[in-house]
Amino acid sequence: MAYSFEQLKDRAAHLLTHKRMGSVQLAKTVTTAGASPFDPPSTSTVYQDVPAVVVGVSADYVTANNQVKSTDLSVTTLLPDVLPNLGDTVRVNGQDLSVVQVKAIPHGEPVALHMIVTV
Repeated sequence: MAYSFEQLKDRAAHLLTHKRMGSVQLAKTVTTAGASPFDPPSTSTVYQDVPAVVVGVSADYVTANNQVKSTDLSVTTLLPDVLPNLGDTVRVNGQDLSVVQVKAIPHGEPVALHMIVTV
């Protein structure tokens, strides 16, 4: 049975919204220009709430990849407006975690995002 992109996107949104666990926020740094050319720009961090499912990483994944530790978390969320990069911050239940790995689901035209985050 073939699904259209919109059907996949709607299904992912339904599952992640209804099965969400705790509070997950993606951090985005916003830079604002100074009032005059001589004023330095100011930066601030804005957090975007996203529906997500958070679980511990599997043992098989930890042994296969030296970059991932057994204490890391696996975060699956809807595709945000701005994709996070390695080293960006994800706040899970008030704790700031660093993104170690990012993978779009599925490849091609993604509808969701899978991240590995660490302390």
